Order: sequence, then C-alpha cells, then structure tokens
Amino acid sequence: MGPAGGGERLRVIAGGSPGDAVRSAGAEVKERRRRVEISPRARRRRRLLMAFLLLVCLGIVALFLRAPVTRLVESRRNLAATEARLAEEEEITRTLEERRARDLTDRYVEGEARRMGYVKPGEIPVVILDTPGEAAPGIEEEKVATTPEPAQDQPPVP
Repeated sequence: MGPAGGGERLRVIAGGSPGDAVRSAGAEVKERRRRVEISPRARRRRRLLMAFLLLVCLGIVALFLRAPVTRLVESRRNLAATEARLAEEEEITRTLEERRARDLTDRYVEGEARRMGYVKPGEIPVVILDTPGEAAPGIEEEKVATTPEPAQDQPPVP
C-alpha cells in the first residue's frame, strides 16, 4: 500500500511538481465516479438514508431546544399573569387615591367628626330617642341645634 492509502503508488511526472501528481490522481477518481452509474435502487436507499439522517439531526436539535422553548413559553405565561395583576393593583391604587383625596376634604372630615359625636364650639348636641328613656335598637340619631351667638354690637336679648 502506498502513502495515499490506495493500492497504487503516486509518482512524480518528469518536469512536473508533486502537486501535479496528486491532482492527476484526484482527477482520475472523479472520472471513475462519473463513469460509475448508480442503480435506481441504490439511489433510493441513499435518499432514504439521507432523509433518515436529516430526521435524526432534526430530532437531536428538537431535544436540545425543547427546554429553552418550554422556559420561554412559561415565562410568557407568567408575564401575562403578572401584567394582569399589575393592572388590578393600578386600579386599586387609583381607587385609594380618589378615596384619599375625598377623605382629606374639610366637608368629609366635619361629617365624620359629627358622626362620632363631636360638635363645634357653641353648638348643643341633642340626642333623640324613640321611646322615653330607651334608644332605638342599634340606631342613635343626633341632631345638633345651634344657638346663635350674640353679635358684639347688639345687646343680649333678655
């Protein structure tokens, strides 16, 4: 066996270079391939083998990509759920801000104070009961009667 691995030894042609011999040998191999005709059955087998190898390669690629794609789909689901929670929280925040703005008005604060029994200076609180001596079950109504304060430039009325 020769250095090329075939049964033939390569030789240098006089006046040529060693590369010429290799090209000549390569040209001979190509020529032999062209001359050899492949039967239709062999072509079919070759095509089936190529298709099988292609499917195997695609299967391997699919196995490697399965985990990242699964994580991607899962993260998209999580993103949608998180965006929905964010929208709910923004709605709650907006409602609470509106309530805070309402609760900070003087009118609201005064109403809450009156509900808890507070009165302004100079007012007399009046509690009305349903029957003498008894309060209505669970309900107490308060009426605030105001007594006008005398003006400073008018004398008090006897």
